[in-house]
Amino acid sequence: MYMKALEEGDTPFNNLGLLYEKQKKYDKAEEYFLKAIQNGDNAFYNLGVFYDGQQKNMIKQNRYFLRL
Repeated sequence: MYMKALEEGDTPFNNLGLLYEKQKKYDKAEEYFLKAIQNGDNAFYNLGVFYDGQQKNMIKQNRYFLRL
C-alpha cells in the first residue's frame, strides 16, 4: 500500500517511519522520518520521540523537538 502511494507520487514517509519503528527496523524508521522532513512532511515530533526511545544523541533529539 505504501509503496503504491510512492509510485503514484504521494509521500507517506512519516507513516513508513512509524511502521518500521513498530517492526523494530530502526535504521529504516530513521531513514523514512528524515525523508519525510526533507519532503515537507511534519515528522519532527516523531523523529524526536524515535531518538528519545533509541536513546540516540541528545543533540539530534533536541534539534527536532525544538522545531515544534
